[in-house]
Amino acid sequence: MRIRRLRPLIILLFLFLAFSFQLHPAMAARVSLQWDAVEHAGAAEYRIFVRGGGNQAYDYSAPIWKGKQTLCTIDNLPDLRVLHFVVRAIRNYMESEDSNEVTAMLENPNRSSYDTQTPDTALDTPDPLLPQNGELDMVPDQPPVPPEDDPSAAPEQPTLVPSEKDIEPQSETALYALTPTLITSDFQGATPQDYHLGTRWLVFSGENDRCIFNLYSQSHLTTLTLPPLVLDADADYYWTAQHFSQTGAASLPAQNTYFKTQTWAEDLDENGLPDAYEVFAASDLDHDSQNDAIQSDMRCLHAFSGDQLFGIKIKAENSAADLVAVQPVYDPLITAPPTSLQPTLPAGLICMQIQCANAGDKVYATLYVANPIPPDQYWISFHPGLGYMDYRPKSRIAKDGRAVTLLVTDGGQGDMDGTTNGTIVMMGGYGTTGNSLLKSAALSDNSQSNEKFEFYSCFINSIP
Repeated sequence: MRIRRLRPLIILLFLFLAFSFQLHPAMAARVSLQWDAVEHAGAAEYRIFVRGGGNQAYDYSAPIWKGKQTLCTIDNLPDLRVLHFVVRAIRNYMESEDSNEVTAMLENPNRSSYDTQTPDTALDTPDPLLPQNGELDMVPDQPPVPPEDDPSAAPEQPTLVPSEKDIEPQSETALYALTPTLITSDFQGATPQDYHLGTRWLVFSGENDRCIFNLYSQSHLTTLTLPPLVLDADADYYWTAQHFSQTGAASLPAQNTYFKTQTWAEDLDENGLPDAYEVFAASDLDHDSQNDAIQSDMRCLHAFSGDQLFGIKIKAENSAADLVAVQPVYDPLITAPPTSLQPTLPAGLICMQIQCANAGDKVYATLYVANPIPPDQYWISFHPGLGYMDYRPKSRIAKDGRAVTLLVTDGGQGDMDGTTNGTIVMMGGYGTTGNSLLKSAALSDNSQSNEKFEFYSCFINSIP
């Protein structure tokens, strides 16, 4: 690799870094690193740098170790789940570029206290590890009671405006992004005194005319961006919208607009998880002594923000369910109503599409995490009409903070598509909202863990 020089001289240094780990009775992690010596010019000193996961940068002003040897052992590592290491060579006033990077994951030496098996019993059976079937205080907007049948009181039929996210026209069918922005014309009331109270947004499958999205909103009046995973890739759909006035009078639905969705992000193994975010390295987030990557009922992915890893399993209450698709989401790109709280979400959002065996099924989604969820944080769910909601009445976080189970019902609270159609689309993340939108007490029972962690796997060559 090429030296970053402070004097007019260029020297090539070739550094290759590898590591192993050792465990000691106190269970403190100790990592051993070894690298190739610099050839030709030699080095007066080597320096080791460490960083956490995600986009965290190395602090080159604070090496975690420095010395003349090509082997070192480091104690007192940062309390992070994922650690990355590089080495640099120093000679006179010159410093090499980074060596190759090696990565280690930290593991709790004791099995999680979280029970991964949910019993096949109703939710009213007491179980401290399952979410309670609580109700959220926030409910979606409902259209007003319409007046007696009077066509002259109805607003004008809206027209649908081509979305800015349309990619290109294809004869009668436009090619839409997977999270298209739907736009209607402005409201036109029957009288000058009428005003736009709400809009119903409807999306249907072009294959079987099944309603796949149904939202009445008093916030999204002429513009709505569909959340992720409501639409499948490379599929045919059509949509319409209906305006409501303050009297409850409804316009005729707009003339249908037909469209086709673009293709999905690269997913070579076709497991519904974009390859760019899939965790391919060995891990055991659910602590069942099996590699997560080879479990057919588990999806492991990197969070969009930070160094968090998620492992997701799905279980229906009384039947079967399948996690069809999952992806991390950058939360600032999600459009929430102006009145919605703007939460702090350290790991961003996770969006899931779940296929149920029966319409109206209840499903448990268990998300195992690499870094414990802090005890002051809880699950926050997103709804396209309401924005962000405190989801504690329908979630439970394990005492060690390493798993959270969510309860969601097809067509009910937590399902973003708003229709009982056998498909659940849910999105959320852990964090805080500053102040809760719910009157009910938190159901999470977190406790701060003082346990140490050990290395249990690595991604790059280890020392024999």
